[in-house]
Amino acid sequence: MTSNPFLKSVPRHTEGYILEELDDGLYLSHAQEGMMITVNETGALIWGLCDGKRTVGEISKILSETYKDDAAAVQKEVPRMIFDFVQLKVVNLKEK
Repeated sequence: MTSNPFLKSVPRHTEGYILEELDDGLYLSHAQEGMMITVNETGALIWGLCDGKRTVGEISKILSETYKDDAAAVQKEVPRMIFDFVQLKVVNLKEK
């Protein structure tokens, strides 16, 4: 892993968002804001690991060990997905 400062950030769920499984898929929803964001199973897994305890790098490592055949791709895609979550405001970052 590189020394990218983003990898040392600690993502956590933005207050009010929950993961819901409905008949037609998985969603991150915020009842008060009326927001629903569609996520796939991988996105739901990554969002679940954004618990405010692990860094982006640690989450990438956990998933690259889980998906060893695709470890290189996982190490690229997990930070991108977390960055997207930050942009969508379903996750916020703190410094470790």
